[in-house]
Amino acid sequence: MRYLLSCLFLAALGVYGAPTVEQIFNAGILADCQQLVYCENAALAGNALLAPWLDAKAAESVEDAADKDKLPAILKAVRAITDKMPMRDFSAVKRSQFCADWSLAVSDPKNAFKTVKYLLVYELQDAFSPEQAGSLITEEAKAQNMTLDCTFDSEQEILTIAYPGGGDLPACSIAFFHDNKVLMVGEPTVLQTAAAKVRRQIPPPTLNPVLQAARAKVTAGKQFYLLFAPDDNIQAAMQTQAPDSPAAPTIEEIVCLSFTVQAGEKLALQLGLEFTSPQTASMGKSMLLDGLFMGMGRMYLTQNAGAELPMLKTMGTSLDGNFAAFNCELTGEDIKTIKPLGQQILKSFAERAAARQ
Repeated sequence: MRYLLSCLFLAALGVYGAPTVEQIFNAGILADCQQLVYCENAALAGNALLAPWLDAKAAESVEDAADKDKLPAILKAVRAITDKMPMRDFSAVKRSQFCADWSLAVSDPKNAFKTVKYLLVYELQDAFSPEQAGSLITEEAKAQNMTLDCTFDSEQEILTIAYPGGGDLPACSIAFFHDNKVLMVGEPTVLQTAAAKVRRQIPPPTLNPVLQAARAKVTAGKQFYLLFAPDDNIQAAMQTQAPDSPAAPTIEEIVCLSFTVQAGEKLALQLGLEFTSPQTASMGKSMLLDGLFMGMGRMYLTQNAGAELPMLKTMGTSLDGNFAAFNCELTGEDIKTIKPLGQQILKSFAERAAARQ
């Protein structure tokens, strides 16, 4: 009887001591990050309006498939591995989170891969084990005739993948929680620190105050939000890219950018800009939101999709103290019409970025 009670007591301790999914998501946030993205994948995947956008296989065009052949072997392997992991399938994920500290990376773009700090957290519908991940990585490395080293630390439950022939390419680690249904991904040192804290249930460090305030303003019901709070290094890099732009002085006054999505019978989108003062917010609303999104955006959509597009009637801007916002609602007709336009814009941006390399 005493032995049975001892076993029950230890089992109870084990259950009590296991970190919750919420604790893992909190531990997956870097204190000094400037970008935080959160997504309720399951909720969005169940929305009929978003289904055409979220089908990864349908989204891959012939051009995308052709571009794969132009990639270096290591990037082909990375893409093949990523495509076959459950995280790539939007409907296989319950929710996800991404945070990044870009401060050092923007100061030295040539070494950005080595200096950017990031963490991703995925809560999966089904388990994805270290053995499955290791087998997948080994298989794709063999297909590309290269060596990828996989090391699994069974005590910490962390799988680390390194490319010995990659020179400066950083390694990547994956920590497994909750019977392999919650995964945390990141650079080995950053990830090991975060994983150790969550397993010991050490409270995570306080989030960047600007992002903390912005996240607190995200209202209930938003299934997706992106927050971006540029620090001094990022502001300097932004000004270097557009030193003579008329909008440069106004952009300097942006404290935080937010983008939220609420999916229901319509898709409600909001782009918010938090400024340093009500005066700069008023200027930012006039120049960036009224001028760029309402002016140029409306003109582009009217010319390319027609003046009867339903979303044009819902587009509007607002001002509340330091906060300026652009809002609109999309129907199924809007999404069907603007989807090819969006793909065209993204392709154009990608081609410009490639031309700068």
